[in-house]
Amino acid sequence: MRTNKQIKAGDLRERIQFLNPNLFGDGYGGFYSRMSVTYICWAKVTNLSGARQNSEDQMVIKNQWEILIRKNELAPVTKSMHIIYNQRTFVISEINDLDEYDRMLKIIATERL
Repeated sequence: MRTNKQIKAGDLRERIQFLNPNLFGDGYGGFYSRMSVTYICWAKVTNLSGARQNSEDQMVIKNQWEILIRKNELAPVTKSMHIIYNQRTFVISEINDLDEYDRMLKIIATERL
């Protein structure tokens, strides 16, 4: 997907962290899962929409966010990862290549409350 507007380095102003689930031994033969930081980078974070839903008699607001980052071959981004931005946690729902040159990634994520 080619875009008319090129992303410049100055557009990537927000610092984000990628968390990956890892298994750790508990010392008694069992395991537990914990999220740990695997990658920190600069990004452009944009709020796309906010939808209100009624869930179990409580109002839940689901915000959808677009996150643009430079692609890094040494730190691949997967849907199992979570993103931390401004002390908020985001769950990745979509990962797309932004341009045909394989340099930028567009991530669509929802905020986890």
